[in-house]
Amino acid sequence: MNDRVLLYGATGFSGQLLAAALADLGERLVLSGRSTAELWLLAERLGVEARVLGGEGDLAGGLHDIGLVVNAAGPFVRTAAAAMHGCLEHGCDYMDIAGEWPVFADALDRDAFAVSRGTMLLPGIGFAIAATDGALSMLAAAAEGAVRLRLAMSQPHALSAGSLATLWTMNDPAVRVRHNGALERYGAGTLWRAFDFGQGPVRAVAVSWPDVVTVERSTGIDSLEVYSAVGLVGDLAIRTGAMVAPLLREIVPVGGALPCRQATDEGPHARPAGRDMILVAEAEDRWRRVQRLTLRTPDGYATTTITAAAAVRRWLRGERRAGFQTPSGLFGPDFIHSCGAVARIT
Repeated sequence: MNDRVLLYGATGFSGQLLAAALADLGERLVLSGRSTAELWLLAERLGVEARVLGGEGDLAGGLHDIGLVVNAAGPFVRTAAAAMHGCLEHGCDYMDIAGEWPVFADALDRDAFAVSRGTMLLPGIGFAIAATDGALSMLAAAAEGAVRLRLAMSQPHALSAGSLATLWTMNDPAVRVRHNGALERYGAGTLWRAFDFGQGPVRAVAVSWPDVVTVERSTGIDSLEVYSAVGLVGDLAIRTGAMVAPLLREIVPVGGALPCRQATDEGPHARPAGRDMILVAEAEDRWRRVQRLTLRTPDGYATTTITAAAAVRRWLRGERRAGFQTPSGLFGPDFIHSCGAVARIT
């Protein structure tokens, strides 16, 4: 298989971080995207090739010499399906840094076809889900007899414009959790628990995180709830968004354009990045005995850069498998630990 890597969405915030982290690949790295001027400038600065490709993940005509596509162009509900289709048609492996659960459900649905094509589909090589999938997999391996998992994330400290655009496309009156192998819906903001991220109990609300799709594949456990500490303002925003989501969908469909200023991924705002993220995973057995794992990572954007670059380098060393894969399933439960995260099981 060709060892050239095409990074799609290279001019976005996360794309630029990842491009810089992979620049030492030299001629094996190709940067691509839709913004011609920015793309040429970035490629010139890093000393790598640039390739302008179509919008919405349409990579047709640009994959003839590519072995791996890394999709960093969000919202991924707009780009991932077409990018995966292109990879399956051209025999290229696929990775992305998506955080939207429907992308993972779509990739899982393509599993059998990907196996038949000898193509790998590995969504979620960023913080979502390399960090969360890793935490759950490490705990599941240590917690004998676990039948139920819970995962909670500390409050994010910054969001890029691209992340905000993704949140808009995922605005939904319901959140998904996995119970006995099936996805169940709860009203947004109605399901919550308290978790201790190191400074006492904090309220966290249930969110539709991609691990509800992948958890059984990674851990063999078929029940999972995922929570995020969002603060009072975030909690109110979730409830308000849930109430107006049906109306907003009539105005702007999922994956449609934002009615406000388009996200430009000029960088994180609201609060400075740099503070660590804390993940708390809980495994419960049939007698409701609980084991916990606490995982500390850098902020989400730094973690995404580290884990995505590590995944690409492992692929270059031949670590791949046809079909739908998860980070811990392909690289092992300690993949996130090998990327610098610190875990503690109690």
